Amino acid sequence: MDRRVGIVALAIATAVNAACSLLVDTDGLGGTPASTDGDAAPSSTGTDAGSIDAPAGDGASPADATTDAPAADAGPPCVGAAWFCDDFEGLFGAKWSSNEASGGAALRVGDAKTGAFAMQAQVEAMPGGRYANLIRTLDAVPSRVACDFDLKLTAVPTAGEIDVFVLKRVAGDKTHGVYLASFDGTWGIYELLETNMGASVDRGATTALAPPQGQWMHLRFETDFDALSLAVNGAPIATLSGLTPLAGATTSHLALGLPYVSGSQSASLLVDNLACALGP
Repeated sequence: MDRRVGIVALAIATAVNAACSLLVDTDGLGGTPASTDGDAAPSSTGTDAGSIDAPAGDGASPADATTDAPAADAGPPCVGAAWFCDDFEGLFGAKWSSNEASGGAALRVGDAKTGAFAMQAQVEAMPGGRYANLIRTLDAVPSRVACDFDLKLTAVPTAGEIDVFVLKRVAGDKTHGVYLASFDGTWGIYELLETNMGASVDRGATTALAPPQGQWMHLRFETDFDALSLAVNGAPIATLSGLTPLAGATTSHLALGLPYVSGSQSASLLVDNLACALGP
């Protein structure tokens, strides 16, 4: 399948947050991958959306009053079915439905932004697309989702596609996904509608901005499935409106880490303080 990506890009600057390292390999703790490319998403080139410079920050939460979900650093309640949270301080992967890692890839605990541990996803340079991610099947199909999390990119290829966050809903033979991804060194958000005949909707917009590496940043990924938005360190960065409707969705899941890395290249990142508010 053709892998071209549509992206709304962002530029981010933030301070480096150093932490002690404790690596515990957890390969083999999760389920068996269902496919050879994890939650990979083919994508298409859209129009140029331009760029918005985000101010430097310390991982503060995005200032967004459109949902009831506070940022992870603000101490969200994380109680009940309306929340899914993980600070990665407990048993690694215990709150998730499965851990998936292809050959030459690994999921581990790693350097944290706060506390002792974070999630580390790492893919080695090997032929073919690779993935290393946690997957959570949601208890109910939400009508809106607002996820806050801290992210530090430690190695990002300068070519190809890297998916970091994927949220999918399934209705019969149709799957609608919204994504946070990097393509050829630029960031973006986009949507993809797939059927058993292939992709029917695949769109976004692109710029030529490079993502930072070695720096913690705070992201807010929010959608009501009519529009999709991204904020970084409190600054709104990108919006994709007019999302394709999907009626009758029966299941939904999210994937976090490295759901897909294209080509024969390595990649690694850290994620901490995930807090997702799930609307009914």
